[in-house]
Amino acid sequence: MSNTNRDIKALTERYLKGEISRAEFELMLEEFSSESQAVEEVLQDHFEQVMDAYHPAQTTPQHRLAPWMAVAASLLLLLGIGAGVLFFGAQPSSELVSHQTAYGEQSDYILEDSSHVYLNAGSTLAYEPFKPEKGRVVTFQGEGFFDIFRDVSRPFTIHSGEMDIQVLGTAFNVEAYPEEDFYRVTVTEGKVAVSSHSIPNLSETLTKGQSIVIQKDSGSYRVEAAAEILWKARILAFDKTPFDQVIRKMERWYGVELEVVDSSLYKLTLNGRFADKDVHEMIRAIAFLANKEHTQNPELIKINPLPMKHQTNR
Repeated sequence: MSNTNRDIKALTERYLKGEISRAEFELMLEEFSSESQAVEEVLQDHFEQVMDAYHPAQTTPQHRLAPWMAVAASLLLLLGIGAGVLFFGAQPSSELVSHQTAYGEQSDYILEDSSHVYLNAGSTLAYEPFKPEKGRVVTFQGEGFFDIFRDVSRPFTIHSGEMDIQVLGTAFNVEAYPEEDFYRVTVTEGKVAVSSHSIPNLSETLTKGQSIVIQKDSGSYRVEAAAEILWKARILAFDKTPFDQVIRKMERWYGVELEVVDSSLYKLTLNGRFADKDVHEMIRAIAFLANKEHTQNPELIKINPLPMKHQTNR
């Protein structure tokens, strides 16, 4: 299965398990066509279960829907939309605002409350228009730097996977890529409250110069001195970073797919700051750090010029 299909399947299963929000799942659906075999496989597995729950009289072996209809019905039911929408053509209204960056891209946005958000590669920010009675609530995945406009009457809340972040007016960086095994929040100004709906003992208030790192699998976390946020200055930085994370970060940064030929590289951890380096220079730097620049097989890492997932919808 391709990397893209694995990502689709994993994210779809996370939604079905209740691990990501409806808004995050809807954003994912916008990026992939209905022809994706991975989505069809996962949703078809759950179709009978969903139909039994919502319309038990309609699901019988002799009256199963065609595969594409099953997938569509599953999506509508999972998103809380009645089955009649599918068959009678009514279109649900959505006010959802989304900002996305593709792999190999960075961008920044001014939100309607004057908050300034910078998105690193492969990131998504989604929200319904801010209303006084609902406050300011967004969902987010990827990496972003948030400079939040202070409004005491309307706290700003970020939902990202299992992590919730609440602020009034401050500046901080969030790392929350679904493919990584950790979340990280780093505060550069003000205070940030970090909690989780699935980690009962997690409730920390961070101040300027502090960072929290949360391990997704165990729920363990640590608060530590914050590292400098360098990606906004187009500096690719590593600090005792395991090699598998290095590869994923480089794929997002350069918008390419990397194939590691020499598996011994996975034993490495990488330190360093790399400004204005192209992907070929980075691979040469890795070879030097691994003491393999004179190896018999110079092709330690192949660059596959395939378009990466997470294309931006403008």
